[in-house]
Amino acid sequence: MSKGSYSCPKAPRIGHYANHNLVELGAYELIKLRQSSSLVFHPWNPIPERKQTVKPKKKRDRMRLARYYQTLLDSGKFESRAALARYLGVSRARVTQVLNRLKDQDATDTKSA
Repeated sequence: MSKGSYSCPKAPRIGHYANHNLVELGAYELIKLRQSSSLVFHPWNPIPERKQTVKPKKKRDRMRLARYYQTLLDSGKFESRAALARYLGVSRARVTQVLNRLKDQDATDTKSA
């Protein structure tokens, strides 16, 4: 180097690194003309839209499940809600949640009567 010139390393450019976090659909081509570079995108064929088939949801009777849990408890087969939860494969909190529906229904029935 001569005394009056100073050379600094060039900043990395997008074209020099393969992993440069460019996310686009299609292919791209880097065009370098003189000092500036530009990207030209060649889009792929559009992705065909999937036909959404909407299945009607089955209506579930939430109280039916609560009555079922209560009949299992009343049958004497299970000594506690925890034993019922183990048998059903759900958490104890879920069993309590479902059984509280019966309490809520009883409370609304007494208010309306």
